[in-house]
This record gives sequence, C-alpha cells and structure tokens, in this order.
Amino acid sequence: MVRTVLSVLLGLVAVVLLLGGVTATAVQRTVVDPDGFTALTTPLSADPGVRDRLASTAAAEVTNRLSLPGALRDAAAGLIDKAAVALTEDPGFPGAWERSMRRSHDLSLSSLTDPARTDVLQADIQPLVKLLADQAAGAFGVPLGGSVVGSDPVVLDVGAPGQARLAGIVVRATGYAPAALVGAAVVAVLALLLAHRRTTTLAWLGVGVLFGTGLLVLAGVMVRGAVASGANAPALADYLRYRVVDLAAGAAVPWLVGLAVWGAVLLAVGVVGRLVVGRPVTGSAQR
Repeated sequence: MVRTVLSVLLGLVAVVLLLGGVTATAVQRTVVDPDGFTALTTPLSADPGVRDRLASTAAAEVTNRLSLPGALRDAAAGLIDKAAVALTEDPGFPGAWERSMRRSHDLSLSSLTDPARTDVLQADIQPLVKLLADQAAGAFGVPLGGSVVGSDPVVLDVGAPGQARLAGIVVRATGYAPAALVGAAVVAVLALLLAHRRTTTLAWLGVGVLFGTGLLVLAGVMVRGAVASGANAPALADYLRYRVVDLAAGAAVPWLVGLAVWGAVLLAVGVVGRLVVGRPVTGSAQR
C-alpha cells in the first residue's frame, strides 16, 4: 500500500515537473532568447494595425522633440505626418524594426530578471523614431535625426505593474527548465520502480500528461482573453502587448502538440503492455 501511494505521488510530481519544464523551455526559446523574441515579433512589422499606430506614435514623438515657433511647428508637424505614412515603406524599416525589438527585449528583460528592480514591460522604438526623423530631414533641409532624436531610448510602457511582476516570475523560472526536465525523468523512473503494476502506472502517467496539456491550453486561452481588449486599442503599446501575447500563444502550439503526443504514447504503451502482460501473478511485481 505504501509503495502504491508513493508511486502515485511520484507520478504526479513527474507530470508537474515535465509540464513546467517544457513550458519554461518554450518561453526561454521564444521569449527570453533575444533571437527567439526577434523572430517571434518579426511578423508584426507587416501587421497593418502596428503600422498605422506606429506611424502616428512616431510622428508624435518626433514633433514633440521639435523646438520651433508655433506656425513653423505646425508646418513641420504636417511634413512629419506625411513622412510617417511612408515610414514602413522605407528600405531601412526592417532593420530599424529589428533593432527596436532587440532594444525592447533588452530593456524589459534587464528588469524582469532582477527582482530588486521595479518590474516593468517596455518597448524602445528609438530606431524607428530616428528613421522617421531622418526621412523628414530632407523636407526641412536640416539633420533632424541626430539633433531631435539622439541615442536616448524612446520608451513605451506596454504592461501594467501586475502583469510585469507575473512576467518576471515566469522569465526567472525559465532558468530551472533543464533541472525540471531531468527531475521529471528521474522521478518518473522512481515511480515505475515502486509501482506494483508498472504498465498501469505508465498509462496513468500518459493520462496525467494529456490532462496537464489540456490545462496549459486552457491557461493560454485565458491569457489571450485577458489581453483581447488590446485588439481594438488605439494606442501602439496596448496593441503591441495584445499581438505579442497572441504570437507567443501561437508559438506554443508545437510544444503543446509535442506534449500531447508524448502523453498519448505513454498511455498507449501502458494500455498495450497491460493487455499483453495481463494480471500479475500473486506476490510478483508487474512489468
């Protein structure tokens, strides 16, 4: 009886560690890793919603940095608005977008990985704003890029403090992904060694993985629902948050499918093994 209880408990621990380890690995590769995050957000550069909001946001940032008299400022604002409309068609736009995403990643990650700092999710669009200033410079005949924008960050807050704190916990937890996966394998082996009916235990491990995968899918749906209001938000920051979460949820699908496949395999092997071996002989351990 004691062996059975211990086997069940170890099986539950193994499933939890596996689900946590796979989830942490997925987050590490698609969000925490700079190249992974850049690849994740690259499609946003072609998103019409991002382009429209980016044009107005970048134009406002450049205009606000101008030190001009009223009438001249209004004229300059009109020229900047026209340049902003064509910003995404500039040959330098893809490179500026990538640099902006990398700067945004570094800016937020440096905060999220340090519990002593104030958690905040931010985007730095300085390269894109500078590109717009460079475009408008021709119309003014002055080098607006360097004098107006400079190298300082152009920061947008894209998450509330509560969201940032939760994101910080998730990001810091990704460092434990390898240990969780190794632990899941070790604990699962121990659960099988202690089990009286190992094929049955194997099948239940598969059921646990499938059930846990379903819970992860539900959690993903809830997270997407929590930021769904950003789909129609007029602000670039809110829309970016919505789209990044949406893309991250989409990137998680292959990992969830992989988990479901592993769960189905464990379940199938356990059931087939149970049918082949049959009921255990009294006093012997079932393989």
